[in-house]
Amino acid sequence: DPALCEDDEGPLACEYRRVRPAVAVMMFGPNDMINLRIEEFEVAVRGIIDLSLAEGVIPVLTTFTWHRDVRWEQALQFNMVVVDLAREYDIPLINFWRAAQELPNLGLVRDYTHLTAGSVGTRIAFTGDEAVSGYTLRNLLTLQTLDLLRREVLNGQP
Repeated sequence: DPALCEDDEGPLACEYRRVRPAVAVMMFGPNDMINLRIEEFEVAVRGIIDLSLAEGVIPVLTTFTWHRDVRWEQALQFNMVVVDLAREYDIPLINFWRAAQELPNLGLVRDYTHLTAGSVGTRIAFTGDEAVSGYTLRNLLTLQTLDLLRREVLNGQP
């Protein structure tokens, strides 16, 4: 809502000022790859990381899965940008791309962009669905990462 933001403040800076999160999980995917050149993507992610760190927010980067099609190499390049930036900044990375390699159809429905849901129609049933569902596996990995940050980094902080 622009009415809640300062005149010189972008949406993310506004959100950080208003919500004051400790952690921001950043998920990338097909829309980024389809709409941005790799150089634009790197600049954008770097800007988000820099803003997050300047505001005291721990950025958690996430790779994405992709079908082995004509954009396979491009998806790998975008994911490598994410991995390289996580290493450069020494920030947490959820390597969903790697984890999804074991899922049926790489955790994707046939439209190439959306993750598969669990057998019970939910995305948070950790009863084995994480072995077959893209959404469930990504959500499990995200919760595990947040729990690790809570226990090892945020414990005792306001």
